[in-house]
Amino acid sequence: MSPALNVKKGCGGGGKHTIGHTMVDQNGKFWKELIPVKFTMEHFSQIAQSEWIWETIQKLDLDNPEILLDNPDRTDILKNMYVSPTRHSAESTSVAAPIRIPEMERCIASRKRYNWCPSHITSHTTDRVKSISFISSTKNSDVYLVGYVRDHEMTSEIWGTRVKVASTTEKCNYNPHSITTETGRDVQNFNGAQMFLFPKETASGIESFSSNLQQAIERSIGSPDGAERAITSIWCIKKKKFVGIRLYKDVFTQAVIDEVKVDLDMKYGIKITFTTSGKWNSNSDKPYFRFSSISW
Repeated sequence: MSPALNVKKGCGGGGKHTIGHTMVDQNGKFWKELIPVKFTMEHFSQIAQSEWIWETIQKLDLDNPEILLDNPDRTDILKNMYVSPTRHSAESTSVAAPIRIPEMERCIASRKRYNWCPSHITSHTTDRVKSISFISSTKNSDVYLVGYVRDHEMTSEIWGTRVKVASTTEKCNYNPHSITTETGRDVQNFNGAQMFLFPKETASGIESFSSNLQQAIERSIGSPDGAERAITSIWCIKKKKFVGIRLYKDVFTQAVIDEVKVDLDMKYGIKITFTTSGKWNSNSDKPYFRFSSISW
């Protein structure tokens, strides 16, 4: 939520490492997400997957130029060939893995950049960045090239302009509302809020929970203004209390929740925190886990 009316904007880094499709590494170099590239193992019929090297991709481009021809970052992809790519399985044991292929396919169809794993960039110095990854499936011969290339249009000046930290002036003739979340955090100085619902299906569906949590994370780190980096429990006016974010135990176990957390932590370079109020979750007889907030 962005403060209104009584706010002045200031420039500066503000600790941000991702804005939109661009991110910055530990040396301050800028990278942007790729539009995924799809090809099949038939293109590599004579080469074992364990032997994939950049010369192989170079040969792929020479023998099958149509694969990279329409990709706006073709030149930069080929320039990065001296760095060994990383390889990942689409059939990862992570519960969030099944959403990857449909999401990559949507990005390919709409020519949209794909947010693969920002920590590959943001957690490393420039010389240790492995910017390109392959995702392959054991169920078919499809292979996806994803990752990042250097963003030549981004400069420190543009970055500083986009990363704006809102600060409230000490003197103000207008006193907006404030609210207190179930975790006790006081949110002040706003004139309203735009709500994104965390649908009820997330309480009893692993894929729905993982997918909607991922969307919330991307919404918060993917825009210059930045949505709230948390999902919070909502006050129920009928029960006159916070009802909590629920995950039903006939579907969710602590191991499943941890698995979703680890997968998204790694993918976005964040640390997700599940906050509880009271001793509800320590009671094994309760039919669901109850959280006051999920933040990152």
